[in-house]
Amino acid sequence: MLLNTTSRSAMKEAFLASSVCRLTSQILRM
Repeated sequence: MLLNTTSRSAMKEAFLASSVCRLTSQILRM
């Protein structure tokens, strides 16, 4: 159970990081 929650939080963090990178790249392109 602990491992499952850890992996879930890690996936959430990775998703957030990727979205942030996309946003920053778009802003830099403008």
